[in-house]
Amino acid sequence: MRHLRAWGWPTSAWGLRARFGMGIEASEVPEVSESGRDEIDPQRIIRLLKRGPVTLRELSNQLDRGEPTIDRILEQMMALGYGIERTEQQLALPPVPQVTSPPPIIRGPATTIRFGIMSDPHFGSLSEQPTGARHWLEEIYNEGVRHVVVAGDWVAGQGVYPGQEHEVYVHTAGEQVEATDARLPRLEGLRYYGIGGNHDYSFYRLMGQDVVRMLADRREDVVHLGYDTADVPLLPGVDARLWHPRGGPAYALSYKGQKYVEQLTQDELMKLILGEKVRPTVRFVIIGHFHRAGAFPMGPIWVIYAGAWEGQTQYAKSKGHVPQIGGWLVECDLHEGALQRIKLEWMQYAELERDYEHYAIPYAGPVEGQKLEPLFSLKGSVTEFSGESLPFLKVG
Repeated sequence: MRHLRAWGWPTSAWGLRARFGMGIEASEVPEVSESGRDEIDPQRIIRLLKRGPVTLRELSNQLDRGEPTIDRILEQMMALGYGIERTEQQLALPPVPQVTSPPPIIRGPATTIRFGIMSDPHFGSLSEQPTGARHWLEEIYNEGVRHVVVAGDWVAGQGVYPGQEHEVYVHTAGEQVEATDARLPRLEGLRYYGIGGNHDYSFYRLMGQDVVRMLADRREDVVHLGYDTADVPLLPGVDARLWHPRGGPAYALSYKGQKYVEQLTQDELMKLILGEKVRPTVRFVIIGHFHRAGAFPMGPIWVIYAGAWEGQTQYAKSKGHVPQIGGWLVECDLHEGALQRIKLEWMQYAELERDYEHYAIPYAGPVEGQKLEPLFSLKGSVTEFSGESLPFLKVG
């Protein structure tokens, strides 16, 4: 039996029968219980899926559980945001969560478009700036904006850099998604279109949970476009490329944007050669991650560094990085897909210390039913400490 376990084979009678293609009665398949041997750690399934795609039968054999049990556990995990992909043939955990492309944001013959750009709110961070973000969103909303693109890092994440656990007020994927949901304003007709960044991806890397999809599942006004990079169709044939790079900033702010556009134009040319596109479509490259603001044109493409909605963390201080807090309002006219006029408005905000304290903290508060006794008692005119509420202290 020990050798069977070492080879990864099932050890129960029904498991061995399944391994060798023998029939199994439904009554022989164990059910998942609230506690006991049939509980399965979700991370055990994630580790198996990280090795490569498997069928439901293969996963059932490896976990020594019935297929109905595994099927139910997978449904529960997917409902909790685990990025498992299912087809009729197999189960897989792709390296990056997969999403489908959305339809164009703006329809019809209009040539003047307006949209907002924001990035890196890092909700869940002690340095988040929800007050400024809400004010900016309400301002551009009142000016007629109904579409906002988000260049990544919606949440603070987990384990992204040493000591990060001391710079967040909520730690789990669910808590940070709830904090984002509570702080990102719902405005009638306004929609957010965004990608995940490296902080969002940290939960997928560690736990298999796609926090941006979890947020989009909670809110109809959030459209999840994937991770790292995606094209947002502004008009038919006119796209904004969102990019959330990795690593630190270059010696010059514009350098990485310039190099990216150089590679992008080669990619666009190859798609024209292969017949995948009739003409180039990218008119904007919007860059998150660096917490810096700036904009410049490269031929027909405008490069925009999106800024951030997180203040200066202790980690940023140690690196000498000072964030630029704010967002962009973009208004432009297009003729046959080419930019003719563009108006960029950057709204900058000063950092508010401990801004997170102005809003409800998910799952925070006293334990239900908990009652604290007074720490002090009055005897005569002297206030004396009472040790009754703290049994390990003795009062003479």
